[in-house]
Amino acid sequence: QEVSMKWILLLDEILSGTLRCSEKFHPLKEHKQEFKRDGVNLKYRCDECGRAPNANEVLHGCKECLYDMCVDCARKKYPEMEFFEEGIVPLNLIRKIAVNVGIASSSEQEVALSLFHERGMLIHLTSTDTLRNYVITKPRLLIDNLSKIIRDESLHEYDMEQVKRLGLEDDLELLFMHALASRDFLEYVWGKDHTTFFMDLMEQTMLLSEWNFENERLFLVPSLLKNRQSVGKRVGHCAVFDFSTKFLPMGVFQRLVCLCVNHSAMYRQQENGLQLEKPKLNKHETYVEVGPSLMLHLYEDLQKHTITLYMENDENAHEGVAIVDSILRKINGDVMGSRLKWEILVEDRSSSPEIKMLPYTEARLKKLFPWVGKDQKQLAGAVSLNIPNDMFS
Repeated sequence: QEVSMKWILLLDEILSGTLRCSEKFHPLKEHKQEFKRDGVNLKYRCDECGRAPNANEVLHGCKECLYDMCVDCARKKYPEMEFFEEGIVPLNLIRKIAVNVGIASSSEQEVALSLFHERGMLIHLTSTDTLRNYVITKPRLLIDNLSKIIRDESLHEYDMEQVKRLGLEDDLELLFMHALASRDFLEYVWGKDHTTFFMDLMEQTMLLSEWNFENERLFLVPSLLKNRQSVGKRVGHCAVFDFSTKFLPMGVFQRLVCLCVNHSAMYRQQENGLQLEKPKLNKHETYVEVGPSLMLHLYEDLQKHTITLYMENDENAHEGVAIVDSILRKINGDVMGSRLKWEILVEDRSSSPEIKMLPYTEARLKKLFPWVGKDQKQLAGAVSLNIPNDMFS
């Protein structure tokens, strides 16, 4: 019971962002300036600067110590106040609060934060060191900041005077024309202090990926892609990922593109500068090389609830199916709550000139080339392909 009460107190301290007087650690409560009598003689003065705040102005006060402080002085004396107001609080400050309420063990602190996160009381993401080092007390903060990047340019405009003054006109055009964001522009919209956090968040939710196909470091935001670039003819053997038993939600294809491009970028970094072909992208179609001569041509049809894969190279068609299926499973488990359902249909040209679509499971049983490689690779062996285990962690 003692432990549970400590946890409740910790949660209350975190969510309320309580300030405490430095003398006896009493909580400072917000209250407003009042008149003493007849509308004259303001009742409270700030014990830090001596100023009498205006009527109805907020103060932070401690009744036990007869101590009051105006907001400006509170922000100077308690810089952590800004974190609680924003809703993104450094983990080291949370640990300090935990110690003050009697939870000194870092392992117990982690368990408490994990419970609060699971119950939806706050957000503490742990997939990267950057995300782990902050606790989100205002979930709306995440939506507001992601919408600073993922937005309709015709409805939500940036302050163009400020953009011009900072020399970011080309960066803004690059974002809306080609869905590519520069680090400078991300720092402009999020502020330098929080840019790495929100970049990590977007990468972990598959909304942003590395783009190292230019001379400068850029980041792809697939949700901003438009139908402005020709991807090329749809040729080769095709496999259809059919979601029509339920539906194909918006955003799944963009996350698939994000992870394919991310894998291509990682491959370039790991293979000593191996030059893979620059991806061709538009809103519903992409052509990306995820490995040497391993080209994935993907097309989304929202009306039919399908994603179609075209493979020009017969020799690695089975690998292409395995990679796409593996990525979709990752998206389904990490983002979609395992609610996606799909069937894989592949072309059967064995009875040429008639081409029919065959369930992939049946094609495997028939060892139908090119969907089962000459070395008998199966879809179940997708983990053996060139998809790093830490790519999706």
